Amino acid sequence: MSFLAGIVLAHCDEAEAFICFTNWVHSNYFIKLFRGYLQDIKLRVDLFDQYFRKMLPEVHAHFVALEIETAFFLTDWMLTGFVKNLDFKIACRLWDNLILDGEVFAWRTGLAILTYFESTFLKQCHF
Repeated sequence: MSFLAGIVLAHCDEAEAFICFTNWVHSNYFIKLFRGYLQDIKLRVDLFDQYFRKMLPEVHAHFVALEIETAFFLTDWMLTGFVKNLDFKIACRLWDNLILDGEVFAWRTGLAILTYFESTFLKQCHF
């Protein structure tokens, strides 16, 4: 949660940041993730994995061959709102859209990241 708190503190004073942070982590998007409702987490991972398999079949097959499960990276992305994995300025712009559009934007972002690195992932399998 420190990644989430940090991004809010970068844009608000402490009192406003506390209000924003508590509202955000109690939203439908985060509350089930933070409370560890396994069936909700599994549902999100399974749905994302379906889109991943459909949109990037070669990368998905490569990940399966390497035994890299979607949950390994998706859960981290979702719990940190991508703040841990992206440049701070990019993460701030992403959060604008995440707040505006909701969870679907996080899924789009995850697929965009995988698409961006598709050639890098696939190049690694052709020695």
